[in-house]
Amino acid sequence: MEAKVTLVEGLQFVGVGDSGHAVVLDAASEERPRSTAASPMEVVLIALATCSAMDIVGILRRRRKELKRFEVVVHANRAAEYPRIFTDIELEFVIAGDFTPSEVERAIKLSQDKYCSVAGMLRPTVRITTTYRLEAV
Repeated sequence: MEAKVTLVEGLQFVGVGDSGHAVVLDAASEERPRSTAASPMEVVLIALATCSAMDIVGILRRRRKELKRFEVVVHANRAAEYPRIFTDIELEFVIAGDFTPSEVERAIKLSQDKYCSVAGMLRPTVRITTTYRLEAV
């Protein structure tokens, strides 16, 4: 895989990966106290949540039951000292559909332990925990 990141202005960059899709990233600076896009660390959280979500949704859909809603809420803490890495991340999965707790737990476990590359990459240095909430359909 390859990617390229190009400076736009201030601390705003556009990144393009092999797929050709662009992602805008930014950080606040003295010239521009408000960022115009997600920060690199926010993108890491979004990537983790999306990677897990794609796995879990795929696994649940194989059950041939209707998935009404799926959402991932991410809570994370960072170290106080630089490089201010994530110390722990909690993924909360909110699922509306006709699934049993054991089906959801199995899908989450498979994603976290086997399929999600982002979780696999982060796990050696970050404590990742998961919770879920099944909502009535």
